[in-house]
Amino acid sequence: MQISFAISSPAGDRPADAELLSQPFVTGPGEHHAVLTLGHYFAALRAFVLGLYPGGRTLADALSGGEEPSAGSEARIRSEKHGALYHIASVTLLAGGVERGRFCVTTALPAASSVLEEEYRLLHSLGGRFSPSPLPAVYHLGKVTLQEYPQISFTMALGEWLDDFHEWHLSRDPADGCRKIILWDYRLGNRFLSEAQGLEIYRQCSTILARFYDPESGLQITPWHHAAGDFIARALPSGEISVRLITVRGRHRLLASAAPANDMEKLGALLFFFLDTTLRMRLDRLDGIGERAWADKKILPAVVDGFRSGMADYAAHGNSLFGFLSSLTVDELLAFYEQLVEDCEEIDADEGSLVRGHLQEHAESLLAAVRAASV
Repeated sequence: MQISFAISSPAGDRPADAELLSQPFVTGPGEHHAVLTLGHYFAALRAFVLGLYPGGRTLADALSGGEEPSAGSEARIRSEKHGALYHIASVTLLAGGVERGRFCVTTALPAASSVLEEEYRLLHSLGGRFSPSPLPAVYHLGKVTLQEYPQISFTMALGEWLDDFHEWHLSRDPADGCRKIILWDYRLGNRFLSEAQGLEIYRQCSTILARFYDPESGLQITPWHHAAGDFIARALPSGEISVRLITVRGRHRLLASAAPANDMEKLGALLFFFLDTTLRMRLDRLDGIGERAWADKKILPAVVDGFRSGMADYAAHGNSLFGFLSSLTVDELLAFYEQLVEDCEEIDADEGSLVRGHLQEHAESLLAAVRAASV
């Protein structure tokens, strides 16, 4: 199989020539690995795609029909993104010049390998719960080591590539100075979405999280963060929006070690899940890596609507939750939020400070949105 390498960018693909391959391997914004180069990363990707690792598997099980790629086929491996935990590449398989399939390879270095292994397990177990699934399909997981650095392993997972879905973030529109959602579309060009499209993104994000919440066990998808690009979106020319969640790094209970034992505990667990979701929906970084950003309160009705939609299979629990919320005063709601904010401050002091500075406004706006949705 012929293999080619490239780097993806808004200006188009850059073929990986000798100069590029010799550059240090990026391990995060402004950070580089002490010894690895981009060439080492691509070599590991090649070995993974060809199944050249212990217990190695090829792309065959991910292809429709399951047949092995022919000897004359071509795999175009493109480095798409380097993050603090993961490195994302796409693999386009062609036979006779015709695309046979496109896949995602998620890579973690040793420090994050256990995180990727757990994520792979969760995506595999949760992926079949809904059809169509808002999660990407995953196919196999493996570890690749290079002869030059046998002490360094690349943990790699092969998954579904979501065509025309892109990362998005809050950004300042230079045309009017307002904060809007920008879609990082490398194919058609980065562009700002309309307010209605932006609200629909938040609505669908909330729906996805609520659908995967289990009111009996209290388990929820966490952690996630808009700044990490965990939710991606597709914006069709018609204006239609579709959102997918591309990562499930964990599924845990919030503020509790055991499953809720009675209806009151179930309501309490659901309450804190909802309150936590509404806070985190408002958190981002400008353009993904800039200053911390707080989304406008106008997103809250969409978040509430999306959450109610996601709880449709557990309507009785949802009705109890929103009935209880509607009865609260702002001060009572703030008291419930206090433990969540304290936990946020312990994890990230700057983000916790941002949340606390907006908490009064958030509680007032959230109650207004809940009561309007309950009419």
